[in-house]
Parts: sequence; structure tokens; C-alpha cells
Amino acid sequence: MAVEADRQKMVDAARARFGGLDVLVNNAGIGATGHFMDTKPETLRAIFDTNYYGTVEVTRAFLPLLKAGSEPTIVNISSVLGRRAWPARGLYSASKFAIAGWSEAIRAELQREGVAVLVVNPGLTQTNFSKNMLEQRAMLPLDHLRGMTPGAVADATLAALAAGKNEVTLTTRGKLLVLVSRIAPWLIDHFAKKKIRKLFKDEIAARKQTVA
Repeated sequence: MAVEADRQKMVDAARARFGGLDVLVNNAGIGATGHFMDTKPETLRAIFDTNYYGTVEVTRAFLPLLKAGSEPTIVNISSVLGRRAWPARGLYSASKFAIAGWSEAIRAELQREGVAVLVVNPGLTQTNFSKNMLEQRAMLPLDHLRGMTPGAVADATLAALAAGKNEVTLTTRGKLLVLVSRIAPWLIDHFAKKKIRKLFKDEIAARKQTVA
């Protein structure tokens, strides 16, 4: 997705195999965990190259095929973390927030072309995503094997497509997180800060003693 020549190969393959395209699913993604000040600048760039720029440029490459399709739709697989960021997932969250903003803009722009845009926000999903992260520095890792199955995410995506939705957030916990963040963001901030204070209580206590 991050290489122009490879993007063109995908377009050529779709044209040769199907003669056109009705649905483009942007699902490729990479991530990293760790606190911002401990991460490497090149890690952020690599994440954005795939998660944001890759998605944007793949979409640009496929638009001519989509515009000639039947009820064409762009499906951007984002994340719950693209609607509410969480400590130690800031780099990944930022890339998904960028996808959310870009999707909202092109959803209106592409109306004149008859192309719809659907954003899907899964929660934890049972994939090898966590095993293939660029960095894993979070003190509390998330267990992806406790999440939804890929099949369940696919079924939910197909249902949202059939219903003509603009966006869908998956899992009860994911929906609750996004809802509370929307109506009472201070509450999520409170719990996030509390989590950090608990994880780094010794470091915080030592710093206070030094300052005193």
C-alpha cells in the first residue's frame, strides 16, 4: 500500500480479473505500542505510511474504477481507537483519527461521483496484529485473542454496507467507549490518567520527592 508501483499492480489486477470495482476495502494496517516520548520518530512515519498515506493513495488509484462501478463504496477499516485514543496507543490512534477525518471529508466530496464511504471501527480482533507491531513498549498489553473473530467483523461490515451506513462501531465496549467519550470526555480522561498514575506511582513519587 505504501509503494506506488504495488498500488498500480492492485488496480491492474482488479481491472483484469473483474473488469471494474464496486467495493474497495482498505484493511491493511500496522501499529505500535508505547508512550510517545519513548517511541522512535521513524515508527510514527512507518505507521502513517501504511495506515493513512497508503489508504489515501490506494483510494486515489482505485477511484477511476470505482466511479464506473455499481453503487460503489469505499470501506475504510479504522478502529475504536480512531474515535477515542488511549495511553500507549497514541501513534496508532493518530493514524486512525486521520482516517476518520479524511473519510468524513471525502464522503461529501464523492457524492457528485456517486461513491459512498463507510468507516468501520472494530475493537480487539483475533488476528496477528499484536505479533507484528513495529514496537511493543506498553506496560499493559491488550489481548487481541479475546476480541471479535475476523468473520464477525466481516459480517458486521457487510451488514453496514447493505444498510447504507456511513460509520459503524463494533463491540458493546467499543460503542460504550465512543459514546461516553462523546458526551463526557472528561470521564475517559479521568480513568486514563488514573491508570497512568497507578502504573507509574513509584516514578511519580520519586519525582515529587526530587522536586520537594
